[in-house]
Amino acid sequence: WSWPFVWLPGGGTLWLQPIWVEDLARCIVQTLERPDLIGKTVAIAGEERLPYKEVIRQIMDVVGIRRISLPVPLILMRPITRLLFSWWYWPPVSNFFVDRFFVPEAADFDSILRQFGYRPSRLQDNLNYLGRPGLRWRIFHRR
Repeated sequence: WSWPFVWLPGGGTLWLQPIWVEDLARCIVQTLERPDLIGKTVAIAGEERLPYKEVIRQIMDVVGIRRISLPVPLILMRPITRLLFSWWYWPPVSNFFVDRFFVPEAADFDSILRQFGYRPSRLQDNLNYLGRPGLRWRIFHRR
């Protein structure tokens, strides 16, 4: 069973700059190897700027599911999350997920290119693994 709808915090209009986990790992490794970055904060993000509803749409397309979009005002996200999901073993929405929408994006589009000399992957290029048969069951099955 899964929810018949997908939550869109803030109506899905909040902007994201998704970064592929392998690009993030590469940046972390390079940061640790560079003495000029010791004690500094390095802001990184993907080069694409997408509204949250577009990120969700791309994921649902790859997975092959359809859900009703449910816009939820940000002010209601924290209480709803606590009320509905505090008892769940693998909640679909966590407090950390909700908090993410209250922090604005702060990285330049070319931050990885400038700091590390390469272009990060695009979101669409890295979603195919989500379409593997049985992946959702393996992720959410209690061991």
